[in-house]
Amino acid sequence: MNKPCIYPHPLDYAAGIKYCLTALKAKTSYIINPSSFYVEEVVDWAKLGFSKDRGQYVVLKLEKKGIDTLSAISKMERLYGLPHGNLVFLGLKDRDATAVQYLFVRKELLKPSKVENEALTDKLHVRVIGYCRGKPRRKHLLGNRFRITINLDNSNDLYIVKRILRLVVEHGLPSYYGYQRFGIKRSNSHLLGKYTLLGRLDLLSFELLHGVYPYEAKPSIIGRLAHYFFPAMSYERRYLAERDLGKAISRLKRETHSIFISAYAAYLYNLLLNKVIERKGWNGLKERYPGIGCQEAYERFYREILEIESVLPAKLLGFRCWYREGAFKPLNISLHHDNGKIIIE
Repeated sequence: MNKPCIYPHPLDYAAGIKYCLTALKAKTSYIINPSSFYVEEVVDWAKLGFSKDRGQYVVLKLEKKGIDTLSAISKMERLYGLPHGNLVFLGLKDRDATAVQYLFVRKELLKPSKVENEALTDKLHVRVIGYCRGKPRRKHLLGNRFRITINLDNSNDLYIVKRILRLVVEHGLPSYYGYQRFGIKRSNSHLLGKYTLLGRLDLLSFELLHGVYPYEAKPSIIGRLAHYFFPAMSYERRYLAERDLGKAISRLKRETHSIFISAYAAYLYNLLLNKVIERKGWNGLKERYPGIGCQEAYERFYREILEIESVLPAKLLGFRCWYREGAFKPLNISLHHDNGKIIIE
């Protein structure tokens, strides 16, 4: 295999995604939107104890377009009168996609009759599909099924895309956490998590309110510079609504703590994979590697990374332990060429 390429996109640098498999590029531009990108969760229903009739948790099937998972959940919490944090999800899904995912809520909190195959908006559709016995956890998410549609602008691109897919099937890809974990428009969720850990409330406040990123919409950038926050900037507005800084920080932590902290753990894992590739090559990705919360993780894997990050290991004691395969290999991958489009599933 040829030497992997480095940081092909600015978002890769922001997310700690250093290495890519090949420098091959198609000339066709690919724009992610709900028409070009479809993703559907694959859930281990057997281990969850799924039933059509009974269980401790109501299972909701959510279909969304052009809205991120957290915004969709916030809308559902308000509509159904659910306490914040009681809608359980297995993974975050892109805003700029058509996505099918599953949400779970204890049956005491939501009567299925309140959700009757309901179209909440033109972008959001939800319905009850049954119940599950056990508490849903991320380990119950087996993976995701994707469909990517690319408009073919150059006849040679079909050949290039086929070559790239062959390399992916043969070698796999580093199982980096992707852009959606850190934010596509504002790639700073992991920074907010880091500042929360360090207790740097000054940096946390500035980054949340005034950190400017090139992929954010121009009106939002201007608003941040002018200290004006639009209605869509919900976290910022709720943060500023509290007159007391301590209460504002507490509210932010209550609503977003797990998101920001898990984003920072994901960023550290991405940095670990970079180190694995540099020291062991692509074959080093064939192993499973721990997240920062595992007991043996610091000494064996993360000491050097945390020294560079200027984070003491004592700050990470509350992190959950998990393991993740170093390499990602798609299963049952297929490519179709039809009417000027490339469809990859």
